Amino acid sequence: MRTQSYFGKTWIWCELHDYGGNQGFEGNLLNVTAAPVAALNSPGSSMKGVGLTMEGQEGNEILYDILLDQAWSTTALDIQSYISSWVSRRYVVKTLPTAAKQAWLLLGSTVYSNSDPNTQATVKSILELAPAISGLTGRGGHHPTSVFYNTNTTIVPALQLLLQASRQNPQLLRSPEFAHDVVDLGRQLLANRFIDLYNTLISTFNSPTSKEANVASAAKSLLTLLSDLDALLYTNKDFLLSNWIKMARGLAANTNDASYANYLEYNARNQLTLWGPTGQINDYASKQWAGLVGTYYLPRWQMFTDYLQETKRTGAAFNADTINNQLLDFGIAWDTKIWGQGAGEAWGTKGNTWSAIQSIMTKYT
Repeated sequence: MRTQSYFGKTWIWCELHDYGGNQGFEGNLLNVTAAPVAALNSPGSSMKGVGLTMEGQEGNEILYDILLDQAWSTTALDIQSYISSWVSRRYVVKTLPTAAKQAWLLLGSTVYSNSDPNTQATVKSILELAPAISGLTGRGGHHPTSVFYNTNTTIVPALQLLLQASRQNPQLLRSPEFAHDVVDLGRQLLANRFIDLYNTLISTFNSPTSKEANVASAAKSLLTLLSDLDALLYTNKDFLLSNWIKMARGLAANTNDASYANYLEYNARNQLTLWGPTGQINDYASKQWAGLVGTYYLPRWQMFTDYLQETKRTGAAFNADTINNQLLDFGIAWDTKIWGQGAGEAWGTKGNTWSAIQSIMTKYT
């Protein structure tokens, strides 16, 4: 045992997985089934149970479900059997197409079979981080940005299988859980594709022969993806910034105090972004939510790419402090705004999930 069962002290085997409520796909189903059973049965074990100590539950539901179900079994759950039954419980239709189970079995054997010790937490997308010309990709630690799986052999075919299942049984299109998962997989697809576009942007910028127009072209693809992501997220009620703000402002509903409601909204916005007056733990609790992508992340990347083009146009050297100060000023101003007063700031969903996902599959797979 790595900790020698805490030298006889009673303890609970806990999963700390989701830092700040981040949403990136990641998990190790073997580590939450066989591992706690092995710890329980190790010589001299003083383990008393299993639990969760996550900082948020934004996605990766299967990981938490299987751990809590494992708590009731003295033997390790069979992962493939569990996934099949989990999908049947999640998508309640009269006849569930095999393709739906195949999608999750594929994810279970890849995305949820991560044994890389450097990325054992939800994978944060770099689109949620303050733009920079280096240091964003390939991170490890408790906020990893390194994508440990091949998107083309995991996320893409899983999405294709779910959409195939919906064609085989259109009743799935009326399942809230099914729609949620399709949007979530689409979100992850775009988050991963963003890395490719970012790398292209930076390599273009760093090329001594590139011009302002070359950087502008690379930037356009990156910014278009963010717009597509925001549009997809807007089609589902589970991915709305407005829900978060509405809940925060709702705490002042019985006070008739507009200034208090505004203060609560400021805190809700600040936690997602700067989390501190001047970014003390900047982007720690970042989310891929409709409205947050469109009014916060996209403008930041627009500012960044505009600055890259400016340096190409003027011949000035890139100065990280210059752009970082601009980004900080933007974040401070964004945190003090009131939702619904800006153009396109909807309080509910808009658009159609199935149209949006088909467009994304055409453009990004």
